[in-house]
Amino acid sequence: QWHDEITKWAPGLRVLVNHSSHNDRKELEKGRLNDSLRDYDVIICSPNTRLGGRSILQHPELRFHRLIVDEAHVTRGAADRFLSESETCRGGTHKQEYVPRFDSCWLVTGTPFTTGLSQLKLGAESIAWWGRLRPYDGGLNPQKFSKVADLLRSVMIRHTKDQQIHGARALALPAMDMRTVRLDLPQAARAGYEQIRATCAAKVRQRVGVLKQLHLEMDLGLVRRACADTLPAATPAGVSQDYRRRPTPFIPGVPTTAKLDALRDDLRKVRSQEPHAHCVVFTEHKQSHAMIVEMLKNEQAWTVVGLDGQTQVPKRHAAIRDFQKFEKTPKVLVVTLRAGAVGITLTAATRLYLFEPCLDPSHEIQAAGRVHRLGQLKDVHIVRFVYKQTIEDAICELHDKVRANQIQIIDGTYSTRALR
Repeated sequence: QWHDEITKWAPGLRVLVNHSSHNDRKELEKGRLNDSLRDYDVIICSPNTRLGGRSILQHPELRFHRLIVDEAHVTRGAADRFLSESETCRGGTHKQEYVPRFDSCWLVTGTPFTTGLSQLKLGAESIAWWGRLRPYDGGLNPQKFSKVADLLRSVMIRHTKDQQIHGARALALPAMDMRTVRLDLPQAARAGYEQIRATCAAKVRQRVGVLKQLHLEMDLGLVRRACADTLPAATPAGVSQDYRRRPTPFIPGVPTTAKLDALRDDLRKVRSQEPHAHCVVFTEHKQSHAMIVEMLKNEQAWTVVGLDGQTQVPKRHAAIRDFQKFEKTPKVLVVTLRAGAVGITLTAATRLYLFEPCLDPSHEIQAAGRVHRLGQLKDVHIVRFVYKQTIEDAICELHDKVRANQIQIIDGTYSTRALR
């Protein structure tokens, strides 16, 4: 989408897009540059892009005014190697044949840091700054916040939607509102749910002191999938095998649930008021993603596209580009949270649905930011579905306590006492 945004906001720039596909690599691996390549103002490529067998950053025939690393919080895989090469060739213990061919480097991310300073490690190392932050990693507490903040201010620029420049709001966006729809868990499923809940709660109680967010997600994974109306991957001992999705009147032969019914009904209402509506549905679970796509396609009233972690990059870009087009047809984009909560623009949508609450409140902020961002011209409405008297109710309460500063997420951990 960088290409689309540049075309929209800076149409005079000449842009080359290289995704390191087979054909792209075939041309670049020849190691030869022609005049047409040098004529581009912007080269958009993946961290895997090689030119003549070496990183494009180290090629002696190229020099860039600025290197921009998007989603710089990613610290694994190709992005890791990309910045590691940049740091290595900057100097140090290993002699390098070439130095980086760029004048400045921007590490850009819109993702909140919630698991600790380690999320900054890769970017900090690339600018030789990690040594100053390392003493605070793994043991951050409120008393050290001010010292860390002072260090980060010297190398980090933070922009917010409420930021003002010379007394005026820097980014004037339409209004955004959020409502939570609380649903009754079907009585037939209550007994099975309570057994699963008890099993997961016992895992949390066994932990003492502080609890890493990753461990909390693992401990509560099964009960959260149950609330997402998906079949558990494994059923704890003693839980009835009859615990399944409970059908309600819908389309013969198509199973549905209270959440699916609520989503379907709200979408129908939106379509009646806005015949060409564009909507986005986020869910954390692959099974619920498949259920939602199936239900909406059976409605035969929407153009439905599903994106998940298995969607190939070209198809992903094409789907998003088609969704962003204004056409006189209602569209719904169903996305898994991991696949679509960061790095994409969905400003064609005016309504966003969260099929379940996210354990980390920053993930909900990120999802909303796909729609409520630069380029949005209409008010945005967010709907979150929650089952009453379940773990989802507890997660919403946790969000309220975090916002009220009654519970602090420090270095990616929760206090187990606070969670109880």
